[in-house]
Amino acid sequence: FSTIGAASGLNFVNGGTTSVSSVGTDGINLVTFANTATNVAAVGGATAISIISFSTTTGTISETDILFNPATSFSTTGSATEQDVESVALHEGGHSVGQNHSPHTHATMFPFGAAGRTNLRTLSEDDRAGLRTLYPGATGALFGTVTGLVQRSPTQPVFGAHVALQNAITGQATTGGVTFADGTFTIEGVLPGVYNVYVEPLDGPFPAGSLGGGIWNSANFDTTFRTTVVGGTATPLVIGVTLGATKNVGVITVGGPAPTLNVTAAGLSNSPNGFSSLGGISAPLTPPYTQFFVVAGPGLNTLPDSAFSLDGPFCSITGASTFSGISGSVGFKLFPISVDAATPPGGYTVRVQNAGEVAFMTGVIDVLPAAIPLPYTQPYLVACNGSTGPVTLSANGVPAIGNGAFSLTASGTQGGQLGYLFISLLPDSLTLFTGCRIGVDLTNLVFPFPGLTFALSAASTTLPTPIPNDPGLAGVDLFVQFIAADPGAAPFGIGVSNGVAVHLQ
Repeated sequence: FSTIGAASGLNFVNGGTTSVSSVGTDGINLVTFANTATNVAAVGGATAISIISFSTTTGTISETDILFNPATSFSTTGSATEQDVESVALHEGGHSVGQNHSPHTHATMFPFGAAGRTNLRTLSEDDRAGLRTLYPGATGALFGTVTGLVQRSPTQPVFGAHVALQNAITGQATTGGVTFADGTFTIEGVLPGVYNVYVEPLDGPFPAGSLGGGIWNSANFDTTFRTTVVGGTATPLVIGVTLGATKNVGVITVGGPAPTLNVTAAGLSNSPNGFSSLGGISAPLTPPYTQFFVVAGPGLNTLPDSAFSLDGPFCSITGASTFSGISGSVGFKLFPISVDAATPPGGYTVRVQNAGEVAFMTGVIDVLPAAIPLPYTQPYLVACNGSTGPVTLSANGVPAIGNGAFSLTASGTQGGQLGYLFISLLPDSLTLFTGCRIGVDLTNLVFPFPGLTFALSAASTTLPTPIPNDPGLAGVDLFVQFIAADPGAAPFGIGVSNGVAVHLQ
């Protein structure tokens, strides 16, 4: 409960023990493992359940009981044959304060789990966003909101579609939402950042019926449209979410024949010729990782290897499939993969794309924090053209604390002109003109506008940016972009670079 409190601002009070052992509407917020007839009847075959009493008018929760199945073995040590009690308690604790299930497979609020899984003791970003939405308190202005409409046509809104936000720099699955009956969606509590957006049907591994009750009548969900990446798979739209603001992505039109691609299960393996586990849940690992990853779904074993990929710059499939076939009723393929040592923790998504169709398993690779966090740089957005081509920005060296030799290089610059380096605490994706975007949040600049000024050289210019020897900077993320004066460039006489994310450690 302290984990939920830290993410939501709620204050939980330990009320001690009670002689009451069975769940019921009695004014007691009970946590029980007791093997009573009432509890056995209530829990059925579930690992655990939450029973919540609340007002349908105000939403106020008046009582909540958490019941652990007395027939299930639980462990506090991560035993591979027992359910992890802390992970289960955190999931049920989320329900007890009003959270629904999440379609993100690495989320604590994903409806399914497995024995020995301790990674779910840590809330995913989707879990935290859900708590911030329910209990915004004084932190609401620190986060953003994404809205929009999903439809097949102007007269046919899509109910029950999963709208996912994916970090456009790292590839992390962050958060998402589900469309209402009128096709609209509102995703609140979103960390400021830049995101790609895709819409997928709830056709597994998160089944439509996993959203609990109320307005979510899953019998009316539309699960027969094809997954759609906003902006297209080749050049996906990048949206910027800023502090306290709402970003409307507009109308997203989906359709097509019923989907033929569906990723329903995945797993890790230390062998190129087999695997011991395959399920519709996330696969946790600690970077660096260079073993094998199995992807499964109807007919996936018949697809070419080129159809499979991992999203983001840190995780990749590194070679041809080493093993494929049928497991149960679904096809599978096993691939060698690499997860870089500097990979930020979070969920990473597998993508299957073939013959113009795409499918995802959102957040299926759950990357845990590395033993020693590492610095990294990562370009994002597309460089805009100056008079002689794009102005690109790249990093030289590693942004380690105290690295006085760290620098950036701006290429495509014009000699005799001035350039301006903008360094911000937050990224953005703001249209400057057609095909050109501002990639830094100009309201959170480290140095006042117009940033750091440099005299430009012809073709390329080195921009010294030494990293101070200050341990307090460890873990800080900076976002940089360069604007170069270029009198021959249309339409404003400037060249605008791509952005570069700089993670200090």
